[in-house]
This record gives sequence, C-alpha cells and structure tokens, in this order.
Amino acid sequence: MSLAALAIKLIIPLSTFASPPEVGTTAHYELAVDRARTSPFVKQADVYFTVTESSDEAVKMEIDYSYKVIIASGSDTQEKVVPVASLDPNNLDRLRAGEVITTEDATIQHIGYEAVNLKGLVYQTDVLEVTNVKSPLQGLTDIKAKVYVSTSVLLLGVVRVDATASFNGLRLKAGLDYVHPARWDI
Repeated sequence: MSLAALAIKLIIPLSTFASPPEVGTTAHYELAVDRARTSPFVKQADVYFTVTESSDEAVKMEIDYSYKVIIASGSDTQEKVVPVASLDPNNLDRLRAGEVITTEDATIQHIGYEAVNLKGLVYQTDVLEVTNVKSPLQGLTDIKAKVYVSTSVLLLGVVRVDATASFNGLRLKAGLDYVHPARWDI
C-alpha cells in the first residue's frame, strides 16, 4: 500500500461534509516544515484530494500525492470511492459527547478544542486523537495522529494532521496542513 492509503485511513473517515460535495472540489495539504511536527529527513509532501464523481450514494475522490525523504521519493494518483453513508455528519457531535468511534482501520476520540493559525488564517478546531491505525505499509507500526477539524474547511473538514509512527524501529513524525485555495500560491 502507499502514502495515499495512509492519508485515506487518517483523513477520509473524519470528513465533515453533510451532503455530497460538487465534482471538482479540491482540498490541498502540504508538509509542515516545523521540526517539532516533522522529522528532519522528510523534505517534501503534498496531497490533493479532488472529487471526480459525486452522488447521494458515493463520492469518488482522486488522491494525488508526492513526497521526498532523504532515502526515497515518489508520487502517485489513486482513486477512492467513499460511500456517503460512511461519512455521517453526526460523527463529530458523537465524538464531542464523549463517544469513541472504532472502525476497522482506527479508533477516534475527541480530546479538546484548539485555534489553529495557518498562514494568517485562524480556524477554530475540534482536536481528535486517532489510534490503533491499521498499517498500510510493511514495517510501519504504532501509527497515531492528532487531527484538527473544522466545518469551515472545504471537502474534508481537516485543518491539520500531526502523525507519528515507527518504521522498522525508527520513530518518525510528519505534519500536514490544509492550504486554503486563496493561499495556494503563497
């Protein structure tokens, strides 16, 4: 499996859209360069989620990503069909009320609220902790993430992801930040 598979496991189950998004809607995430959030050997990462088909039953997303670490680099495009029924807009309310949501891929719980400032735009977010993540890669274990979500963010509702994991015993971390469309060129 791939980097896109990991992004799908961490981000798509937390999507907050209440109705299917329009075809062409895109959410862009870029690597956080803050060394407190991203390991020094991770040099670059970009992920784009774009809706290619949308109906009341399912949303088809194209996930384009590229990454560069000291020992490897790569890019790919994958498609993922997400049943709309799995994207319950009440999940956030359930999490806020203290419910822990467990899926076949992860366990998600609400751990608080935080204002997140990204390039001068401040988002009021719910902070979710994602644990027990099923690994998409051989040798990748102990995957955990803090995911910051806001209903004001296009498509997925995710503002920021801070993930940690072990790869063949090496601890690593990576942060991804939402890039508002008005700031794509900044």
